[in-house]
Amino acid sequence: MNCIRILYATLAILACNHKSLAQTQLLHSFTTAGGEASGINGSASFSIGQLSYSSFENANMQVHTGVQQAAVDHQHSFNVADHKKEVRITIYPNPVVDQLTITVAHSDVQRLEYQLYDIHGRLVDNNHLQQSQTTIALGYLQPATYLLKVLYENRPLKILKVIKN
Repeated sequence: MNCIRILYATLAILACNHKSLAQTQLLHSFTTAGGEASGINGSASFSIGQLSYSSFENANMQVHTGVQQAAVDHQHSFNVADHKKEVRITIYPNPVVDQLTITVAHSDVQRLEYQLYDIHGRLVDNNHLQQSQTTIALGYLQPATYLLKVLYENRPLKILKVIKN
């Protein structure tokens, strides 16, 4: 019982510290520790790791600190075999300022669609591709990293990273 109390107390302290740090130091991450507790009926060990991460970007580079980061694909084109057909999708320019162009080499372009998500997973834009070259207006978006998911008949083909300047 004491083990559980110690664990809850530690978690409560960390939650309070994280809230105050998040309000004053938005660009810093921190790491906490763990420990071991034992009693008459057994023992338990626990560890509490990194709770946040930082991201720094400019025109020349991106630096992401921490281990809890979204998985993104760094390639801007790819090949996928779907129903024995070769699919090639290219996006440009990346980084983008106003308009992103998606070029698709596929015979069933009308069955393809795209979904654009922000880094928090919120859907920002989606539509069907009408032709082999589609332009998406992104000028209204804030500068950030976005994820472009291309789907074929509601099945994901690939997720591409889009950097909006």
